[in-house]
Amino acid sequence: MVEVKDVSFRYKPAGPDILHNVSFELDDGNCLAILGNNGAGKSTLLKCIDRILPAGSGTVLVDGTDVFTLGKRELARNIAYVAQNARAADMTVYDSVLLGRRPYIGWDATEHDREVVREVIDLMGIGDYELRSVAELSGGTQGSIAVGKENVSDLIYVPIARTPTASGGKLVALDKETGEQVWEFVTQVYSWSTPTLVYDQNGDAYVLYCTTGHYIYLLDARTGEMLDSENLGGLIEASPAVYGNWLVVGHRNGSIYGIELT
Repeated sequence: MVEVKDVSFRYKPAGPDILHNVSFELDDGNCLAILGNNGAGKSTLLKCIDRILPAGSGTVLVDGTDVFTLGKRELARNIAYVAQNARAADMTVYDSVLLGRRPYIGWDATEHDREVVREVIDLMGIGDYELRSVAELSGGTQGSIAVGKENVSDLIYVPIARTPTASGGKLVALDKETGEQVWEFVTQVYSWSTPTLVYDQNGDAYVLYCTTGHYIYLLDARTGEMLDSENLGGLIEASPAVYGNWLVVGHRNGSIYGIELT
């Protein structure tokens, strides 16, 4: 059981509270979603819970133990943190799983440590990848899926990162009923944003797909064919939005771009 009691935090001593007396309880086997706008303090709260950031006040109990009193090794045995955008390390999948045993390992890994790693690899079904570099694997979905309507009501659209290369990505359309891939659109760099669907007056659908490689792509939502593209000259990490006939998207350089859809 996790108990968070009156946790507060501020980045500067004289600055405003990012967190103010946050409290909740989470029973074993349950999940808790923490919702809020960008900058509301969601990641900050998680980092205070696992002591990446020092909470200004409050307590965090895991099975009755105050984590603020634990040493680093004991803390790591009780809490794990999965970052939103973790950098792929230059190691094999096997070594990456073995790294999770670090809080339990003394001078060197024992046969028991290797048995635990083998059990985890078998449990997760990743035996085929254990000798591959982590950097070569898919980074999973960085953005959210988009669900089709009108003439593509049978499809969903999923952006996938770091595949087939460490920097590459692709957008795939999947059949809602069977889960089978209908088409894929591969790019040299991956996307952090969610694809946006737009529809013309006839109900035909198009996908607006942004990548961190400067480009916004306009795709036929049924076939995946690229119809047009626009180079904004820098990283695009935001998801595109459509207002009337205008595409609006934020840029890493701090600008907001509006592109007329015709």
